[in-house]
Amino acid sequence: MLKSYFSVAFRNFWRNKTFSLINIFGLAIGISAALVIFLIVQYDFSFDKFHKDGNRVYRIVSDFNFSGEEIHNSGVTAPMADVLRKEATGLELVIPFRTADDDTKISVPAKGVNQPAVFKKQNDIIFADEAYFRLIDYTWLAGASKTALAQPYQVVLTEE
Repeated sequence: MLKSYFSVAFRNFWRNKTFSLINIFGLAIGISAALVIFLIVQYDFSFDKFHKDGNRVYRIVSDFNFSGEEIHNSGVTAPMADVLRKEATGLELVIPFRTADDDTKISVPAKGVNQPAVFKKQNDIIFADEAYFRLIDYTWLAGASKTALAQPYQVVLTEE
């Protein structure tokens, strides 16, 4: 029975080649468009899901115009955090942080060794103060978020 359905469908496609190709092409475009729309929506809704109050977190973006070329920067100047704390109303926390460049070099001294271990071109390094951990939640293996960055020259490492 199933074999006869396929043979009838194949004969019908063979007789109406142009109409069949238009239908198959339209179906392929429709499925592709639906898949692309799904991927775009999934990408947009995937941000800040690991934060406790991700819907209340905002980032300031600077727009610069240099000789007619518009540049969008994902940060602001260093004094902006203090100005926002003093002048802007309705903000619970203002957390300034700076991300490291791609050519950041980290040297870690070790006991009993004259030369420190040097790690070049480190990514995902953030320079922040202790208020950063009131905004972003991390799973702590040891230590506490309230005292982690209270003093200068301290570091916090995740298990990853």
